[in-house]
Amino acid sequence: MRTPPLASPFACLLPLSLLSLPCHAQNDALRSYGSATPGAVGAPELWANDAPRQSPGLPFAFRIANTAATSAAFPVVAFAAAHTTIAGLEVNLPPGAAVVLPLVVTDPHGAATVPLSIPAAPPLLGLDLFAQVIVVDATSASPLHLTSSRGLQVSIAGPPQPDGFTPEELVAPTSAVTTPPETPASSRKAKTDDHP
Repeated sequence: MRTPPLASPFACLLPLSLLSLPCHAQNDALRSYGSATPGAVGAPELWANDAPRQSPGLPFAFRIANTAATSAAFPVVAFAAAHTTIAGLEVNLPPGAAVVLPLVVTDPHGAATVPLSIPAAPPLLGLDLFAQVIVVDATSASPLHLTSSRGLQVSIAGPPQPDGFTPEELVAPTSAVTTPPETPASSRKAKTDDHP
């Protein structure tokens, strides 16, 4: 994991318009970790639609599910993982280095979407982003009346490349260069060189 060289790297993360995305999209780039604090309906779930990409055409969003209906949810992000328990609340991010994103309210099914724009800033490419959601829930075992999800680790990626092309080929296409076919004489020489 690289450490960002920016003093305040989250200053460039801006919310997008709301998206309707499935909560558990299949993606190997997303990894849950740590512990959660449940409420009456269980622990909140946090997932994402895809790995965050530095591409304007591919919006990224966190998905919150399994929370109490119409509850205040606080998505939190950081560039490092940690674990601590604060008054019975499981926290999977470093409290002093995490940033709280704008508050969202879950829908009647206990779900919400948190869109996030990833800027095309080269220092962010390849960085690991860690997230967690803290939800107001009076049924929580924590005296803070908060529940928390497990942590979610994602890696900031660049725009996807078309299949079969390398980035160099997309920038400067190669000229047509043909290799002369192997002649029978050179083929016999190669075979005799293989066997002493």
